Amino acid sequence: NYITPEKLSQNKEFYREEYKKIIGIPSFKNLPEVPDVKKEFVAEDEMCKIYRLSVETMADFWFYGLLFIPHNIKKPAPLVIAQHGGGGTPEFCCDMYGENNYSNFSKRALEQGMVVFAPQLLLWSFDIKTGEKFPVYDIKFSRNRIDNELKRFGMSITGLEVFSIMRCIDYLETLDFIDNKKIGMMGVSYGGFFSLHTAAADERIKFIYDAASFNDRSEVFLQDWIWSNDISKFNESDVAGLCAPRTLIIDVGKEDPVFDYAPSLKEAERAKKYYEYEKAEDKFRFNLWNGGHRFDVEGGSMDKFLNELKGE
Repeated sequence: NYITPEKLSQNKEFYREEYKKIIGIPSFKNLPEVPDVKKEFVAEDEMCKIYRLSVETMADFWFYGLLFIPHNIKKPAPLVIAQHGGGGTPEFCCDMYGENNYSNFSKRALEQGMVVFAPQLLLWSFDIKTGEKFPVYDIKFSRNRIDNELKRFGMSITGLEVFSIMRCIDYLETLDFIDNKKIGMMGVSYGGFFSLHTAAADERIKFIYDAASFNDRSEVFLQDWIWSNDISKFNESDVAGLCAPRTLIIDVGKEDPVFDYAPSLKEAERAKKYYEYEKAEDKFRFNLWNGGHRFDVEGGSMDKFLNELKGE
């Protein structure tokens, strides 16, 4: 009874603020409107110029990402936030080395003339069993321990990273070559999870593509996907409801070795009701396909995401 499509439609900002508190997004006073940024040129190729960004999302806290700017931008271009998954890095998910399960998503966006920003989450050493072999980095930290420390202050590692991506948007939307009305976020696994949850918190993200994460969180026992009292307030369907009526595309694979697809079905039915209430059924796509822990490229989800982001 806490949240329904009708209640959410009538009190969207109340529920959005409650959601941000639940997942532990920090609230700081007196932050600069635009964060300080250290920008370092890396390289260029036939498609784009590449820069390393370090964004001071709060005092003395620097958040890292790669910015890809396609050549010959003639007017403000759409922005794609390309989010890696467990064990990933911006360099890895953007095809700068090694084979991966990201389906060339950053390159596909660049080929369409879009700007790409790929943030780094604290997931280097996360060992996820996808059936594929990814690089593993020997970095001495415990994501769960940091999460526990933050939760003592009413925050969380997920909330901190969502907050940091939002602060990156504060900077990116000031760039004259980015169209602020065409910001999208996409990712696989943890990347899909963060795409959904960041968009729920930040309405500037107009186009969302969540691959290989959408599920019933009471069936998925990852510490950083669970927060105090969330089960009585926000499950994934309700988080999806916070994205309505914006474009939301969800891929769930029947052969995903990481998450059982079955619990996602009832969550998708509940999420659909939020879009129906907003009369935006055409903006919601739940795609159950015969694949694994990745984007369903052949099924047209990525084309739909990029085409809608372009306005086609």
